[in-house]
Amino acid sequence: MKKALVLRQPQLAEVKAEMARYEASLKRAEVELGRAKIVAPFDAQLLSIGVTEGSLLRDNTNIMNLVATDTFWLRVNVPPHQLRHINIPDTHSKNSSNTCSGAKVTIHNSVGWAKDDYREGCVMSLLPNVDSKIKTAVLIIEIADPLALRPENKGKPKVLINSVLQANIEAKPFKNVVAIERKNLQQGNFVWVMNNQKRLEARQVSIAFRDEKILVIDSGLNAGDRIITSSLPGAVEGIAVKAEQDKSLQLNKRNKGKEDTFEKDVSVQTKDASKEKKKRVQIQLRDETNETFKGTYRMDG
Repeated sequence: MKKALVLRQPQLAEVKAEMARYEASLKRAEVELGRAKIVAPFDAQLLSIGVTEGSLLRDNTNIMNLVATDTFWLRVNVPPHQLRHINIPDTHSKNSSNTCSGAKVTIHNSVGWAKDDYREGCVMSLLPNVDSKIKTAVLIIEIADPLALRPENKGKPKVLINSVLQANIEAKPFKNVVAIERKNLQQGNFVWVMNNQKRLEARQVSIAFRDEKILVIDSGLNAGDRIITSSLPGAVEGIAVKAEQDKSLQLNKRNKGKEDTFEKDVSVQTKDASKEKKKRVQIQLRDETNETFKGTYRMDG
């Protein structure tokens, strides 16, 4: 006993125990430090950071905001009646080549990009609700590598978050339809046609699709019909019409692969001789080639 005291063995044991406690604390701190390391679960870029070095973190502390760089989603508002013309996948599934299987989309930015710049995307899904304010359906467009980080996309424009973009969605092929210029539609539901008797006929049409310039007609017009594209103010159905230029061609069905052209009818005359008061006015009708045609239009005075 005296020997142990002389050798200070109790003090040594106490120091060893204290060292063991410190080693245990160090290991626990190392474990906690490992748990404090934050690793993003996906390739991302930092949008904002909410803490600084030495900050005390608690539960639900907002540390940072990240954005994934592999794909961005673009919300596009589409009139509900046009959804039937768009290929929309039933699920978020990919095809055999691991690419989006929806309709192809060409994306432009008229403000931030050059005129010929564009990015490609595809329709990924359709949201189940209609926009509460403008009553349109909402499509989700997937844009791969939006920041052009991959070598194959080097030099392409970058898609930035909150940008206002224009999306051109590839529609399903139309069959047995005729495309006409929007300006040729009269009062919203008919077009002027020169029938086989060379008289003016109002033909009711059904519109399958429309954009800013073109109407796609799926019923009401047939191959061979001659649409009058000249302006005919005050014209009434049944009056005689005459094409003064033989250059005009007839409408062709788009599904036959032929180019649609439009009839240039320029002369309108009445044949009703029972009217006592008549007046004749010269009118000029101008077609798209800037050639001017003169015709005569008689009307009741």
